[in-house]
Formats: sequence, structure tokens, C-alpha cells
Amino acid sequence: MIISYVHNKLSVEIVVFVHVCVYIARKVGVIDRVGCIYSGTEWVDPYDPTVVAESELISAANSIEAAARKLSQLQPRASVTKVGTV
Repeated sequence: MIISYVHNKLSVEIVVFVHVCVYIARKVGVIDRVGCIYSGTEWVDPYDPTVVAESELISAANSIEAAARKLSQLQPRASVTKVGTV
């Protein structure tokens, strides 16, 4: 009788423990879904090779545009006239 009481007591504790674990797992799932909603689609992994390559290409494009702007502002040099021959 005592052994069955102890066994039943442990069984109840195990059932309660399982229910608590399931409850916690469900709440973690809810937190995960809410986090996905708030993070949106704008977040990217900065170490993703695609993101790194895209950043480098954008930087190179900006450098090329800056160089093109400088080149467009250049004026042709004045002609050098010969003063005399030595």
C-alpha cells in the first residue's frame, strides 16, 4: 500500500511536470511567432555571403559614380605653346 502511494505520488508529479513542460513550450512558440512578426523582413544576417557581396557591389557602384562626377567636372588643359627651342 505504501509503495503504491509513493508510485502514485511520483506519477502525479511526472504528469504535472509534463504539463508544465508543454505549457512552457507553447509559450516559447508564441514568443517566437511574435518575434518574427516584429522583426519583419528587413532583418538580414550580416555574415551571409550574399549580403556581403551585395554591400561590396553597392560600395563599388558608389565609388564609380563619385569618380564619374569628378571626371565630368574636369576641364581640358590649356594648350602648351612652344616658347623656344633649346
